Amino acid sequence: MLIDVLDPRLSPPTSQLVAQNIVHVAAIAFACLQADPKLRPTMKLVSQMFLSCQRSLRNPLRTISLLQLVTSGMHMEGSCQAPQ
Repeated sequence: MLIDVLDPRLSPPTSQLVAQNIVHVAAIAFACLQADPKLRPTMKLVSQMFLSCQRSLRNPLRTISLLQLVTSGMHMEGSCQAPQ
C-alpha cells in the first residue's frame, strides 16, 4: 500500500489536498521508474505534470496500492482542481 512506503516518522495526512498531492507525486515517481528509458517522461513533461491539475481521490489514501499507481490511475476521479 502507498501509505506503507511513506515516512513513518510523519503523521498520516489528514487533509484531502495533502493526500491528493502525495498520490500525484507518487504516480509521477512511478512513471519515472520505467525500465525502458524511452517510456520515461522527459524532465519537461515531469515539470508539467507537477504543475498540472489534480483530481479528487476516489479512495482513502490508506487503501491505494502501489499497483494502482503504476496502472490506469484508478485512484483519481472527478473534475480537475488547480493545485494550491
